Amino acid sequence: MGFSRRRKGQSLLEVVVAVGLLVLIAGTSFVVISTSFREALAGNEQVRARQILSEGLAAVRHMRNRDFTLLEAGTHGLALSGTDWAFSGGSDVTDGTYARTVTVAKIDANQDDITVNVAWQPLPGRTASLSASTRLTNWLAAPIPSGSHCSTASAAGDWSHPTAAGSIDIGPGNEGTSVAVKGSDVFVSGEASSAAKPDLFVFDATNPASIKPLASVDIGSGGISSLFLLGNDLYAASPNDGKEFMAFDVTDPAAPVLLGSVDLPGAAAGLSVLADAHWAVVGRASGSSANVVFFDVTDPAHPSVTASFTEAGDINDFATDGRYVYAVSTSDKSNVIVYDLSNPDAPARVTSFSLPSGSENISAAYEAPDTLFVGNTANQLAVLDVADPRHPSVVSTYDVGGQVEKVSCVTGSLGFVASTNSNAEFSILDISHLASIQPYASFNFPEVATDAVFSDDRVYISVRSNDALRIITPGP
Repeated sequence: MGFSRRRKGQSLLEVVVAVGLLVLIAGTSFVVISTSFREALAGNEQVRARQILSEGLAAVRHMRNRDFTLLEAGTHGLALSGTDWAFSGGSDVTDGTYARTVTVAKIDANQDDITVNVAWQPLPGRTASLSASTRLTNWLAAPIPSGSHCSTASAAGDWSHPTAAGSIDIGPGNEGTSVAVKGSDVFVSGEASSAAKPDLFVFDATNPASIKPLASVDIGSGGISSLFLLGNDLYAASPNDGKEFMAFDVTDPAAPVLLGSVDLPGAAAGLSVLADAHWAVVGRASGSSANVVFFDVTDPAHPSVTASFTEAGDINDFATDGRYVYAVSTSDKSNVIVYDLSNPDAPARVTSFSLPSGSENISAAYEAPDTLFVGNTANQLAVLDVADPRHPSVVSTYDVGGQVEKVSCVTGSLGFVASTNSNAEFSILDISHLASIQPYASFNFPEVATDAVFSDDRVYISVRSNDALRIITPGP
């Protein structure tokens, strides 16, 4: 075989090119691997920073629950002593990397705005940070709005052995839908089989064993779906296409006066209503141009719309902590919606989310300082932590045995549930440990319980039957 210089030259060139390609590939691989590593590291740092941020918010809530006066105005660090958190210095550092600050801004004697910030250096010369804000209330001193559906009053007597103290009929063809209580006077709404029948009933329940009718009102077709009482103003939501929202003056319970009504756009039924201070909100069935409508009710005879929102599903109930309003709907994608009413003249939608069950939500109640109960068609009573209303989390769920039509509570003690459970339409739950709710007592009614209100150590229940008002008292 002959020797060829040309072949030798080509081989050398090929080697040089191959080496160059290997160097290029290796360099590119190094860059890719290095970039991927930095991205993974940055992602891990973000996760850790969020953990420290959440811990900071939880720590401040812990301090608030211990003693609201511990929340001094200014910028602070945090320190854990045993099981108690306290402010320490101007900041604190975790893992030698993450600097955390807590800023307290006083709103008034019973409200603080809290901002937690976490900062770190992902690379030399670069700074990253995360922050979150919330408003904390001295819930032991500040009044809890009746729109929370939970009372801070104690439940006296033996509620493990409740007594059916009395009931009253609202007439054939009528079904109880909602109840409101003013002292010993009880207001019950209904849906009747005929437009000519009354839709609002007033009773004197001074003696539950002998309930006395005081008045009744016919609003026309459709009946009334929901009631909410604020002082001497009784608000109602109705399927009536010309009166989806109504306001009554019940200064004299024996002579309710219709102050005004609102015909909302579209034919969607009014399903739910809530009010606090000088505002009210109505929830409607889906298909309307707006199914969440806020009103200024400074003059209840002339309510004016301040904001309206179009949400997915039917809006079945509301609850409030005084600043935020929580709406629940039948949507499987956003069945809890949060609105900010820090400025009642301009309500703002904060967020929406869906519970893991994806079921239709029917009822809601807020328990101070930071718990939301939500009842759904999957027979669940879900317990949510809403300390940060923008990022709620599920604490636990409890199977009621029927869809949860209404829920109310005595804070830290008992929950009262109206449901479709055919063996326990009304149930009492031990909610002293939210992570593990326990059954306490129950009643079997002939029909579905639709509402339950705790007042003066009694529970007033509306039922979808002629015998629509039932009063339950504790055992001796």
